[in-house]
Parts: sequence; C-alpha cells; structure tokens
Amino acid sequence: MSPCGTETDLLPCGIAKIGKDRNLLTCNRHALELLACESVDEIVGRKTNDLVSVGTQIFLDSYVYPMLLNEGRAEEVQLTLKSLAGETKPIVANIRMNADHTTDWAFMTCVNRDQLYTELLNARDTLQAQARELGRLNAQSQERQSDLQAFCQSLSHDFTGPIRRIRQLVEFALVELQKGGIEAPEEFEMLGYAVKNSEVLTDLTTGLVGYLVADVAVPRDETVDLEKIVSTVLSMGEQHDPTIPKVHRTSLPTITGSKAQILVLFKNLLENAIKYNKNDPEITISHSEDVAKNRIVIAIKDNGIGMSEEYLEKIFSPFKRLNPAGDYKGSGLGLSIVKKMVTNHDGDIWAESTLGTGSTFYVSLPLNPQGHPIRPDSDR
Repeated sequence: MSPCGTETDLLPCGIAKIGKDRNLLTCNRHALELLACESVDEIVGRKTNDLVSVGTQIFLDSYVYPMLLNEGRAEEVQLTLKSLAGETKPIVANIRMNADHTTDWAFMTCVNRDQLYTELLNARDTLQAQARELGRLNAQSQERQSDLQAFCQSLSHDFTGPIRRIRQLVEFALVELQKGGIEAPEEFEMLGYAVKNSEVLTDLTTGLVGYLVADVAVPRDETVDLEKIVSTVLSMGEQHDPTIPKVHRTSLPTITGSKAQILVLFKNLLENAIKYNKNDPEITISHSEDVAKNRIVIAIKDNGIGMSEEYLEKIFSPFKRLNPAGDYKGSGLGLSIVKKMVTNHDGDIWAESTLGTGSTFYVSLPLNPQGHPIRPDSDR
C-alpha cells in the first residue's frame, strides 16, 4: 500500500494512515465519505477508538495489533467503522505496520456474512429459475420451428401441386377445344383468366413459403462470398428471364452469414431492378466498408420506374404493391422477405428513389468477425 495522499482520492476504497499512538494522521476522500466527514481536519488526530465500534476496539486490541507486531500485516479483517454522527458501517480491511509502528489501512464497506450468504442463495435460485425458463422457451421455440418447417413443406407441395394440375387441365381443355374448331370467344377468354389466376396463386403460394421460411432459424456462421453470390444470381436470371440487364459492379468482399438467405436477398433485389423497369435494365452494384464498425453497405442502383418518397417505408410491408397487380407479376412479398433476411443478419435496409428515374436499395450487413482483406474496387 502506498502512503496516503491526494493521488489516493481516485481509488475506490478508503485509505488511511494511523500513527504509532493510534491516532489518525491522514486519509483519502473515500475514507472521509465512509466516516461521513467533509474534510480531513474534522478527524485528524482522533484516536481509532473514536472511529470504530466498541466490539472493533476489543478486536483490534486482542487480535489485530498483536498480529501486526508479529507478522507485520493483517489481511481481510472485518471491522465496524463509526462515523462522527454515530452511524456504523461494516468494512473489510487490509492493514500493514511500518518500521516506525505507524500503520497503513486500505478498506471498503462489506455486508454482514449472513446477509451476503442469503443474497448469494437468492441469486443462485433466481439464476436457476431463469435457466429453467430459458430451457422451456428454447424447447418451445424449437417445436414451433419444426411446426413452421412442416407447414412450409405442406404449403409448398400440397398447395402448389393442385394449383399446377388445375392450370394444366385448363390449358389442355383450351388446346382441345381449339383443335375441335369450336368458336366460343367468351368461354376461351374465361378459361384464359383461369390460367392467369392459377399463375397468380402459384406466385402467391411461392411467396408465402419464402416469407415464412425467412422466420426459420438457420446457421448464420457460414463464410459467404458476396462476389460468388451475385454471379450466381445473375447466372440464374439469364436462364429464366430473357431480359439480360447491363450490370456494373465492384468486387465484393466475404462476410459471415447464411448463404441461402443472402442468395435470396440478392435474387429478390436484382429481380425487382429488372422487373420494375420500362427501359433496357441497367444495374450498378457498389459497396463501402467500415472495418472499425465491422459493417458493409451494399448499394444496388437501377434505372427503373422508381417511386415517390412516401412509399419508401411501405414497400417493405407484406403484400404492399405500388402498381396494379396485373401490371407486374409477383406475390407482393419480395421486399418483405428481403427485410426479414436482412434483420436476421443484424442488418438494415433502406431505399432512395425518384419517380421515373430509378431506385437505389442500400443493405447494411456485418462483416465476418475475423475481418478480411479489403479488395480494391474494380469495375466489372
């Protein structure tokens, strides 16, 4: 222990120096607070008997000071301070005797042993109860996840199968009626509506499955190469959509997350950039990194139809359409699925847009925890 002085005022414990005649020589600010004093002058020179309880006086005389004389120190001794106002406070102290028989004290308040033991038992019981409740909630969550997965599988197979067969039967009937030379334009038109509505139902069912699957817990500790993800999405688009966009992109980094969900995230955003576009689609994918904050912000900009500012928050809600359902194919769930998957990755998504000139979607995601080499930007 260092001698008392102003530098000890910053310590979180009381520091005091007691003379060989057991009178207080000096102390720090924390000791003053424990003794309910405003300045050292109020207690300097007072005997230790004035500052401790009667029981502590006896304990000091019979045990502590003899130990100090024999061993030079007494550690973790429990004493009771007494303020000038008569209030008592239990403390635990470490005391060292110097060559000149002065003593250095370092002490802090403590609670009664029985009270401390009771509080520890209560804390243990509380933690055990919380652990049991956490286990129950975890089991309940796993059960709900299983139910959700089973429902998604049923929705995907049991619903889309009959819808697909209805569409096939109607299309077959149309072909056979036309082959038979039957002229029934109104009936043919109605059957055509049936085919279109079955396609809408298929899109809606697929969208609902995607929306619900976004809630299913998946591992988010996979290494995800965003460069490969974007390349895969663009390749998939070329196979299923005759519209091939002109894409400008910078080299994207690797992050940690769910490969499957990140793939769907980019797929939905890029499909929207192509679908909601009356021009030859042109997409720019860029990013910025903040390694200190462990974040990456990806920007996907298009030259599509854009939207008014009032819709920028609403577009992430389920089934929110800004255009009549017949104008653009889809379920109205694409961006809400993206929102869920971004949230699953502790990320954020927002948009900027001007009606008639295009939109830019920004996705903020954590980088992988271990960090990664930052690749220089290069146009693709």
